[in-house]
Amino acid sequence: AEGGQDTDPTDNSELALRLVVVGAVGDQSGFVGCHRIADGEAQWQVRGLEAVPVCVAADGRWIYAGDDAGRVTVYRATDGQQVWSRQVHTKLVTALVVLPGGVIASADWGGKIVLSRQRDGAELHSFQQHRDRVSDLGAWAQQNPLRLFSSGWDGTVRLWYPEQFRLVRFVQLNEPAVGMEVIDGRHIVAANPQGDLLWIDMDSAQVTRAEPSGLSYVHAMLVVPSDRLLVSDGLRHVRSLPVQHHR
Repeated sequence: AEGGQDTDPTDNSELALRLVVVGAVGDQSGFVGCHRIADGEAQWQVRGLEAVPVCVAADGRWIYAGDDAGRVTVYRATDGQQVWSRQVHTKLVTALVVLPGGVIASADWGGKIVLSRQRDGAELHSFQQHRDRVSDLGAWAQQNPLRLFSSGWDGTVRLWYPEQFRLVRFVQLNEPAVGMEVIDGRHIVAANPQGDLLWIDMDSAQVTRAEPSGLSYVHAMLVVPSDRLLVSDGLRHVRSLPVQHHR
């Protein structure tokens, strides 16, 4: 299963914070579920999906799920009502991120990144520079132009200007980048298959530091407001690491 965080922008109570979970149930059919974090209550669930959702993104109003058949499906966050579903990719969708201006970016197992219109999934542009599957996507909107970051099993992390439809630069690592997290508009942290963390300055295209995460594998990373990086192996272990001294 894959999880994501969703917040209702019109509700400031702690019950507005929701956990979105996607994956497969016992019969291997797909499901999408939304739960309130404060009390664990399930707000809604969609079960019996033919394809299994494997990645998720949310923006407060809508929940975006990418599945193993290459489709991206959008659900209304309040009740799980399907808004649209579209065959955006021909391969498994590996990552999703919501961009400003009514755009979503999605990536797949074959290394393709697609920019789509939020309201209906129509393709705006696509990139095929990654030579293997894209492991993660991230964005930084507090800067002009908007920055999109990607990491891949081809060992590259890449910086894009999606509004200009162009690749700006990339860093070639010595091994696959199995995931990444955006620290700010300049710095990202990527993970290798051994569980090491690589702190990267994308403006200078350099790895500034490498350190072990303390985990045998990094499944997911998240920067939290206390300026900490949470690192999970996808099983039961979570590490909390400082990020301030890497900036």
